[in-house]
Amino acid sequence: PFMLTEWNDVCYREQVHVPIIDAEIYETLLGIAKLNGNRFSGCWDVVAWKNGYISFLEVKRNKRDCIRSSQINWLKASLAYGLNCSNFIIIQWNIK
Repeated sequence: PFMLTEWNDVCYREQVHVPIIDAEIYETLLGIAKLNGNRFSGCWDVVAWKNGYISFLEVKRNKRDCIRSSQINWLKASLAYGLNCSNFIIIQWNIK
C-alpha cells in the first residue's frame, strides 16, 4: 500500500510515498488485502489510524460518483477480517 502524508499538485506518480511503519495497521491492511483476493484494489480513499483504531473514508460527489464494486469487496473483506461498520465512513459532497 502507498501512504501519502500530503497531496502535491503533481500527478500521482510524482507523489511522495511514505511507508507505513505501524506494524499493527500494516498487518491489518495486508490481512484485508489477502481476503480481497490478494489485492488492494477497492481500498477506500483515506485510511486513518490512531492508537490501533483504523478508519476508512470514501468521498463521493453527489449525483456524479458512486460506490464501485471493488470498494464493496474491500468492505466485505474488512468485515471478514474482523472490522465493523463503525470503521467506515462515506462522505458525500457537492459544489453549490
